[in-house]
Amino acid sequence: MVTEETVWHRPWPEPPMPDNEMSRLAAVARLNIDDVRHDIMIQHMCTMVYHTWPGAVAFVGIMGKAKQVMVTSVGSSMFPAQLPRDMAFCAHTICGTKPLVVMDATKDPRFMHNPLVKAGRRSKKFCFYLGAAVVDLESRHILGTIAVLHTISRKDSVQKCELQVLENYARVVSRQLTMNMHGWRPSDNLYRRDL
Repeated sequence: MVTEETVWHRPWPEPPMPDNEMSRLAAVARLNIDDVRHDIMIQHMCTMVYHTWPGAVAFVGIMGKAKQVMVTSVGSSMFPAQLPRDMAFCAHTICGTKPLVVMDATKDPRFMHNPLVKAGRRSKKFCFYLGAAVVDLESRHILGTIAVLHTISRKDSVQKCELQVLENYARVVSRQLTMNMHGWRPSDNLYRRDL
C-alpha cells in the first residue's frame, strides 16, 4: 500500500536497499556505538584515510535504518555527527562489495541534487566521494563504510592502488567492529581468518 510515508519526495533519486537489509540491520543493532566511537584503532584508520586524501573529510559511518551515524571523522568540525540515510552517499556503498567512486557528484544523477552537493553559502559543497564497506567478519553483513568526501572533483581517475589502500583500511575497521560485536581477541582464530 502506498502511503504518504512511502512516497519519495526528494529531488534526488532514492538510494537502493541491500537485499539482506533486515538481517543487516539486526547485525548493526549488535554494535555498541559508544565503544566503537572510543576505539583508538578506528580513529587511527580514519586519520590515515584523511592523510591519504589530503583536504578531504574522512569518516567511518554506521548505516542504520533511517540515519548514518559517524563514529569518527577527521577534516572538518562542521561535518555532521549523523546524516539522514537518504542523503548519505554511503547508502549506495553498502549495497555492493566494491568501493564506490564518485568523481564529480555535481554531474552524477544519483547525487547532483543531494543537499551535500548543492550546499548553501555557509556549508561546503562535496563533489568527490570514495567509500568502502566495513563488515561484520563473522556474518559478512555490511555495517557501514569508511569514506572520504572532498569539495574538489577528481579529473584524473582513481588508481587501483588507491582503492586497495582504502580496502585495507576498511579491513582493519571491519576487524575492530567484529571484535566489538563478538568479543573477539587478536589471538582468536576467527580474528585471523580475514588476514
